[in-house]
This record gives sequence, C-alpha cells and structure tokens, in this order.
Amino acid sequence: MKDVEVLNSQRLGTRELRPLSLHKVFPLINPERMAILTDGDGTLFDSKPTNVRGFLAAVDRFYLDRAPADVVERAKIHIVDCHRLGQYAWFRRDLWAILRPYSSGLFGDEVEMDEALSAVRNQYVLDAVGRGEIVLFRQVLLFFQELASVGRPAALYSANGKALMEKMLTMMLGGEEEMNRLLPVRHYGRSLPGDLRSKPYPDGYELAAKDLRRKPEECVILEDEVEPIVHAVTAGFGGAVHFEVAQHDRLVRRELRERLNGLRCRVHVAHRFRQLHL
Repeated sequence: MKDVEVLNSQRLGTRELRPLSLHKVFPLINPERMAILTDGDGTLFDSKPTNVRGFLAAVDRFYLDRAPADVVERAKIHIVDCHRLGQYAWFRRDLWAILRPYSSGLFGDEVEMDEALSAVRNQYVLDAVGRGEIVLFRQVLLFFQELASVGRPAALYSANGKALMEKMLTMMLGGEEEMNRLLPVRHYGRSLPGDLRSKPYPDGYELAAKDLRRKPEECVILEDEVEPIVHAVTAGFGGAVHFEVAQHDRLVRRELRERLNGLRCRVHVAHRFRQLHL
C-alpha cells in the first residue's frame, strides 16, 4: 500500500443508492471489528463567503424554525446547520448581499438579518435548493442501520453541543429510544475559544474509541473537514472518509496528499453522496 492512498469515490461502485461496504475501502481493517466514528455535526459548508455564495446561489426562501417530521420527508427540502452564521461578522455583508435577492421581504435590512440569525442559533435553516442533502441524511441513517444489524459499533462525536445529524437521525427514526439502540455512544466536545469551528482533536475520537472498546487503528473516521482527518490519522486511526457536498473532491484529495505526506494511511474522498452510497 502506498504511504498515502487517497481514493476517489467515483471508482467504487455504481450510482445506485445502496450501502457501500467500507471493507472495500479499508481492507486491512477486519470488518467485524470496524468502528465508525463521526463528528455528527452535519455541517455541509464552511464559513468562507466563497463557499456560502455558491451554496446559496439558488435559494428561494428560508424557514427559520425547526423542521417537523412531515417537512423532513418532503423530497425538495435541504437541511443546513446554520447556527454559526451569526457569529462571523467579517462576512455578514457578503452574506447579506447573497441573501438579499432571495429574501422575499423576510429580512428588511442587514441588521434585521443579523437579529434573525442570532435568534435561531442551534436551530435549522431550511431552504428549497434540492433533495441532495436530505438524501445525505437518509443514506447515513441506512449506513448506521446496516452497521447495527451486523453488530458493528458506531459513535457520534461532535464539538457542537447539539449535533444536527443526531437531531435529524432521531427524527427519522421516530424517537430517542430507537436512536439509543442504533447509536448508544455519543460524545460532545467543545470548540476552542474564539474559533467556533475548531475541535479538540484527536482526544474526542480517542475517548469514543475507548467507550466502543476498540483500538484507534480499528476505527474509521467520517468527517466533512480535512483538519480533523489529519489529526486522527496522525494519532493512529485506521482510516478516514471525507464526505462533503460543497467542495470539489479533486482539491480535497490534493490537500490530503500534501498534509498526510509520509504517513501510512488510507483516506476515502466521498463527495456528492450518490457516489458513496452510505
């Protein structure tokens, strides 16, 4: 195996929405002992104005409230963890310029937008972009259910005190009891002061692995950011899956190769979930 092997999801399987065995991605890890650790955050884009600009280009309207179960089941609902937006004053003007054509009178001005975003911290912001990310949650749910059916442990880990992915999975499962059966181990770390996107890696993952009674090398990390993957792999975890819908997979693969140069590891870049089949 190469010192650093960054795999492209497009080379693994068809476009069908069916579970993909991670044993194909990480053949050196015994599938009977494989643990899946995810940050569980559900954040689908970062705070950079360039990413937000492209992501919100087709927004028609925003719902600033929690999503009831019947709304979640609709095909064209897009779910975004937006609780951090109100904290980034340095790009609020850019954000307002993006939202203004699509606000439909929802926000009278930039100040009103700031107040609205601050009022919905840790809640959902829904828009009508498309069905891509509701498919993401559904396929993640199917993947965790598959793991549970064969007795493989899995954990949710997040630096965010209230993980969007956990909320969505609980809602889709119909209650907390079923969620506890599916994912009994959940960990929440804390963001570093002054940086809401920083997480105390890799200590949180190591804690989750310990509770799962697995060695780090028997675990696979699911992440939507490069930095925690680098930390986890450096700490000896068996591998990582980078999942993201807003970034270009070629750029991510290049960054991972550069950051992980010299390490023996396997990282799977799985973008646009139609390719990963979780």
